[in-house]
Amino acid sequence: MAKHLVTVVVDDLTGEPLAEGDHRQVSFSVQGKSYTIDLGKKAAAKFLAQLEPYIKAATPVGRPTAAAAAADRDERRRARLWATQHGYQVAPRGRISQEILAAFRAAP
Repeated sequence: MAKHLVTVVVDDLTGEPLAEGDHRQVSFSVQGKSYTIDLGKKAAAKFLAQLEPYIKAATPVGRPTAAAAAADRDERRRARLWATQHGYQVAPRGRISQEILAAFRAAP
């Protein structure tokens, strides 16, 4: 005997079944508690749009992503090279002073 198992994803707000391809699982955290909610594409876009002003004003927490860490490393490498070429004393490893980083970022 063969069995055919069907999974139906339901919009958590409306209780309505979501068509294939119309499903978005949105994750968010509030007051240290994490949540996920299954929504249709339009409801997910509306939810995220309503959060946008709060997200823009908020400060991200947690560890940076690998891409962000790589970008930081690349910026530090370029800042060291720039600093040595422009007469700043900077160690080959370790922290770079905020003064040097500010000058590097302000340079044309």
